[in-house]
Amino acid sequence: VDYNPGAPQGQSYFIIDAWPGETIETEVKVSNSGDKDGVAQLYAVDATTGQTSGVVYHQEHVDPEHVGTWVTLDDTEVPLAAGDEHRVTFTLAVPEDARPGHHVGGIVVVPLVLAESTPVAASEDGGSRVEIHFETRMAVAVQVTVPGAKVAEMQITGLEPGGSDGYQTLDIGLQNTGNTMLKPRGEVTVRDDAGIIVQDIAFQLDTFLPDTAIDYAVYMEGEALGVGSYQASVTLYYGDGQGASYTQTFSIDEEHIETVFEGREPLAPPATGSAPTGLISGSVPMSILALIGLGVVLLGTLGVVGRRRFTRRNVAAVARTVQSTARTHDARFVGRWHGQRDGRGGHVVPLKAHAFACRVGCVE
Repeated sequence: VDYNPGAPQGQSYFIIDAWPGETIETEVKVSNSGDKDGVAQLYAVDATTGQTSGVVYHQEHVDPEHVGTWVTLDDTEVPLAAGDEHRVTFTLAVPEDARPGHHVGGIVVVPLVLAESTPVAASEDGGSRVEIHFETRMAVAVQVTVPGAKVAEMQITGLEPGGSDGYQTLDIGLQNTGNTMLKPRGEVTVRDDAGIIVQDIAFQLDTFLPDTAIDYAVYMEGEALGVGSYQASVTLYYGDGQGASYTQTFSIDEEHIETVFEGREPLAPPATGSAPTGLISGSVPMSILALIGLGVVLLGTLGVVGRRRFTRRNVAAVARTVQSTARTHDARFVGRWHGQRDGRGGHVVPLKAHAFACRVGCVE
């Protein structure tokens, strides 16, 4: 696989054009940027679209069914002395029945060394301490393009009210039924039962992979939707002037209000006894991620990869504590929370300052 100056993104991850049935051999470079010896584990995974859009990667315990099965690594565990590097050859075998268009997976590297646990100060009443453990995972994307007619097609499959922690949402079902990666943008308009527009929101999605679907949360703004009936119209724009539209009625009941706003006040609660009037209410190339002493860099023949943007408001306090801990180990933190596909949160990882930096998503 050779670098193509006409596709500069190929310096950041593998971009491979291959026919069905074709086998390609290339290599990925793994480097230890830390000051301790260690072992790097490598494995191939499938990629998918994250809940906030953008490319994320499955964890090791999820059996690959797509590009992750096309990749075979010559070495899966690589001993690395401090400052050492090693090139690992891998083979990409495209199935005979692979459809035309884009296919994305990744090669993940995990340092097989545990970071030192750092206890957080005990509470004033003598309560138990908390220990935070760091686990670093890195991924270099493998994008395979199979020649053939490209089809750009998105579908809106439904919507329903959602939210939690005082933030009300409309969760819109979206699916890429084509064979090419897209970055759609859209609008959602909500009207009350009198036909009055109570919310008009524009949104922009990141990369949306083919053959994937998500429930995309659009956060309501201003005054919360009170109990009542509403109509939402969603319009999606993508590709070369293409689009999709969807309209659905839905209701907000007392149970929804209690679930979303339990234990806290919304930004502007719906007025008591009045008609409902309104609403309330995430690539940089892959870095050297250091796990205390052992830092591992994953570099492809064409470069390195992956990104993920996913923030969570409710981890701010933990992030501040972990950031303080990280600074004692000469590490730099990315102040973001990497989310699971099932919405159960994620992990914060330390990044050692370097010319490259990356945020990698993970999904169950």
